[in-house]
Amino acid sequence: MNLINKINTSILLLIISFICTVCATYSDNFEGWESLFYSFDAIWGAVILWLIYDLKKKKDISFTLFIVSFICIAFTVDDYLEYGQSKSFYFYTLETILLLTCAIILKSIDKTYWITKKVSVK
Repeated sequence: MNLINKINTSILLLIISFICTVCATYSDNFEGWESLFYSFDAIWGAVILWLIYDLKKKKDISFTLFIVSFICIAFTVDDYLEYGQSKSFYFYTLETILLLTCAIILKSIDKTYWITKKVSVK
């Protein structure tokens, strides 16, 4: 897999992971004050867009993705312990797998790609 394919695949995985998040949230059928959880999707969408933007700007986001993946794992385990296996549990698990896969793909890119060398001309 060449460099451009790795980056485009990572962007696609980020977008699909966000779709999984939205599907998980809406499969929970929140009511009343819990409907505030729907607004977290907008915040999460902003985080995903920020990661895509940084990726397009040649910034190494693999470490950030590992951190985000471990946060997702914590919330998925909490969701499992509280509600058991549900539709949302499977969507959140898929989201975590997609984020970790994206991080692994980006980690395989040569470090020199992320370093932009500035040449000073005098």
